[in-house]
Amino acid sequence: MKFSHPLQPPQRQRRAGASLTELVIALTLAAVVLGISASLIRSLFNADRGAALAIAESTNLARLSRIFRQDVHAATTVESVAMAAPLGQRLTLSTSTGEVIRYETVAKGINRIAEQDGQPPHREFYRLPELTQVVFLQEEPNRCTLQMRTRLVSSEQTAAILTNQGRERRLDVTAQVGWLATPPRSPAGDVP
Repeated sequence: MKFSHPLQPPQRQRRAGASLTELVIALTLAAVVLGISASLIRSLFNADRGAALAIAESTNLARLSRIFRQDVHAATTVESVAMAAPLGQRLTLSTSTGEVIRYETVAKGINRIAEQDGQPPHREFYRLPELTQVVFLQEEPNRCTLQMRTRLVSSEQTAAILTNQGRERRLDVTAQVGWLATPPRSPAGDVP
């Protein structure tokens, strides 16, 4: 047994455990770490979603380019028509087999409609990035071009878009009309 002096206050025995202040500090640190990791995980998900969207858009544009070239190469006649303002443009291709293929620009992409005599039309939709302008050009009687201009948008560029500035991405797909319908010629002009 321990004796103390009568004028000294008795000593308290230290209990095992944590004080309220220590618990509040530990909970605050845990909340800060949890908040930082939650925002990091959210930004990783957003980056993954953005990358997946960019890959899907690139794949979609590559498919559209390939199909457009094939259709123009197989065509014998081409007709480009500018439609009313909300609809955009229409390009009609006719092949030697009687197939009629129409490309129509709509609000968020391009519709491809292929019709064969006596069969229901085959429809495909190609989604384009936002703020994309599509133009069908026929510079020469035997050349057809699909021209797409996309304005690249990010949160920092919103003010620049409003002032009609910002970066622009352009894709031109040019094909020769009837290339598959006529045999290729050698440089001398003879058919090989």
